[in-house]
Amino acid sequence: MPCGSSLYEVVADGDTVYSVYLMWSDLKSNHNKYYVMQLLQRKGTDAKSGVQCAIWIRYGRVGNCGGTSLVWGDYTNRVKEFTKQMKAKLRKGYKEIKMAMGDNKDGQAGGSKNPNDSKIDASTYLPSKLDASVQALVDFIFDKKLMEESVAKAGIDLKRMPLGELSQATVVKGYSILR
Repeated sequence: MPCGSSLYEVVADGDTVYSVYLMWSDLKSNHNKYYVMQLLQRKGTDAKSGVQCAIWIRYGRVGNCGGTSLVWGDYTNRVKEFTKQMKAKLRKGYKEIKMAMGDNKDGQAGGSKNPNDSKIDASTYLPSKLDASVQALVDFIFDKKLMEESVAKAGIDLKRMPLGELSQATVVKGYSILR
């Protein structure tokens, strides 16, 4: 969400929530792009009642800052534009990623419900049997501090703008594809 994100909320119309996370990954063409689009209204207002609303877009290559766009207008035109852009991206090859945006009261990315999730005792794990160089690579790939620094470098404040977590349905679908 744009600066002052505490002033805005995503527009919902019945069962339709105007927020979409799209990814496009193609190893052959070296594509690894994201596209986040939300229809926003000021908190406490109803965009359908004639109040201006905006389409906020964040896009780019995964791992890079990318760009943002914020376009204001009336509800009807913004909904049409949102739907048009989403369909165009899906035709191009983007896939929707379902995100579970939890109630983020503890400042943890993804709105984790379990306060013990971030407190994992390393002594409960068995020592690695990997070669030291392989273990160093694994440690580097899964270095939480490095990930947080990369996200911060991309201009994302994890405490103010959580990224969310994959929904259970997305995880199950991923496992079924891998099998």
